[in-house]
Amino acid sequence: MGRIVLLDRDELNPGEEAFAQIILEKQIVAHKGDPFVIRYYSPVSTIGGGTVIEPNAAKQKRFKEEVLEELAIKEEGSLYEMLLHEMTSAGQDVFTVDDLARKTGSHFSEQLNNEIQQLIDDEQIVEIKQGIYISQTKLDSINEIINKNLLQYHKRYPLRSGYPKEDMRSKYFSYINGKNFNAILKLLEEQHCLISKGNDISRITHQPTPGEKERRVIDYIVDSLNQQLFNPPSIEEIKNHLAVSDTEVAEALNYLVNQGQVVKLEGENYFSKTAIEEGKVILEEYFRGEQELSLATARDLLETSRKYTLPLVEYYDKIRFTRRIGDIRIKAK
Repeated sequence: MGRIVLLDRDELNPGEEAFAQIILEKQIVAHKGDPFVIRYYSPVSTIGGGTVIEPNAAKQKRFKEEVLEELAIKEEGSLYEMLLHEMTSAGQDVFTVDDLARKTGSHFSEQLNNEIQQLIDDEQIVEIKQGIYISQTKLDSINEIINKNLLQYHKRYPLRSGYPKEDMRSKYFSYINGKNFNAILKLLEEQHCLISKGNDISRITHQPTPGEKERRVIDYIVDSLNQQLFNPPSIEEIKNHLAVSDTEVAEALNYLVNQGQVVKLEGENYFSKTAIEEGKVILEEYFRGEQELSLATARDLLETSRKYTLPLVEYYDKIRFTRRIGDIRIKAK
């Protein structure tokens, strides 16, 4: 049982046709193109019939031109037109062949695949990866949203290499799964719309560029780390000397790490690249005459404290310059 809602008029006379939505009390199984009849339940008498256009439609408002136009396309449009309409209308962005078959009611896979290929040839849709499609209109919209937000992000964080991909997806495109979103980013990169590197994306023209204030912080950090190679100042010391915020110091350090001028070790310890290389030279010289290196010996060679020696030698283990055996290190081969 259910009730009929006429979408384009208030009354339907005998012999007339109209678009309508049937609001049922219970769910039924229906498919696009299925015929149906309508009967009064008491007394039982046939009063009309029709054809299913959209078996799983949301509740529609009456007398809305866009709704009526959409129904007309679904009822009378060619498969090509229906496919393009489904892929450019609001809602779902990414489609599989099964999605498109279900939405258009197409039972003939060869015809469906032919029309999909024609849409690709006409540059109306794009295959982002095997069997996954998006309309060019939706792709352009996604690109516009991404680049608009990248522009704002680069202005706010001029030292960062890019916007984290997953943050972008979860904030603006949560309805697209990670794999499909990465495929879209790859396609946009191939079209020279953005740059995708590691876990970040950026505008084509973006280069991390310090301003005058950022340059002051960066220069001080580099000078301080190079003056105290194996006893680097803490983040707190840098912040207090420059009278800047934790965020400003963190942004500058991350920039220097990304630029390869500073190396971040365990425990929020930062060393200049010069310190890392100089430490290797000192230990290399030591290993020419000795086979084993203790933590205490490394501390004395580098003229520093255990606080800094431990993360340094652990870093050398990590890059396979040294190898730990128990409490001692040997030169890695």
